[in-house]
Amino acid sequence: MDMEFDGATEKEAVQKAMDELKIQDFEYEIISETKKGLFKRPSVRIRVIREDDPSAFEPVERAMDEESDEEEEEFAASDTGKPENDMERDIISFVDGLSEKMEVKFVSEIVSRGNKGKINVNLKTDEGSFVIGYKGERLDAIQIITSAYVLKRYSDKNIKVVLDVDDYRQERMQKILKDSIAQAKKVKSTGRSVFLDPLNSYERRAVHKAVGDMGGLATESYGNGLLKRIKIFRA
Repeated sequence: MDMEFDGATEKEAVQKAMDELKIQDFEYEIISETKKGLFKRPSVRIRVIREDDPSAFEPVERAMDEESDEEEEEFAASDTGKPENDMERDIISFVDGLSEKMEVKFVSEIVSRGNKGKINVNLKTDEGSFVIGYKGERLDAIQIITSAYVLKRYSDKNIKVVLDVDDYRQERMQKILKDSIAQAKKVKSTGRSVFLDPLNSYERRAVHKAVGDMGGLATESYGNGLLKRIKIFRA
């Protein structure tokens, strides 16, 4: 039988579960989360995963099912930040157009180009925190829309456009890896598996590799949608 608990925050929902189930150690998944809005109160619903529950959710991905590790790509910095050909001009024009449609002020500038078709683009803005959004949600939304456009328009080319705001992605990745390795060390010493916060595919791939390199541990991804949680456990 599924056991679900609600709270204004994840911590509150977990505390309710502990109080009702009379246990301190258990695994759970966040099944819904509502952010605070002008007329909405924040809420989080969790589902407790019980070892004797045959309906406990199954991993939707294992480490090898994530996007395969990409070979190292060499990058050349852009001297001007401006597009150099019609394709780049079209992509930059599309991204800048999103600024108007989403009522978010930013201007796109090309930071570097990879020898395998990757283009790194910085969204120059005075409203960095707003453009990035909570845990990068707004930046990820802009990224998804841009990636879909590039894939549809230039499906015959090996082009990948990565958007960032003042190295936010790099700084977030460093924090994610630091926290993941710390959690992995706990799993190694205690034997108890842990779940990480929801991550996108790029972040999950990096975590799978970092934890796998530690030896003696395994990872699986759980959940639906673009963001999934990684479970770290002893191999």
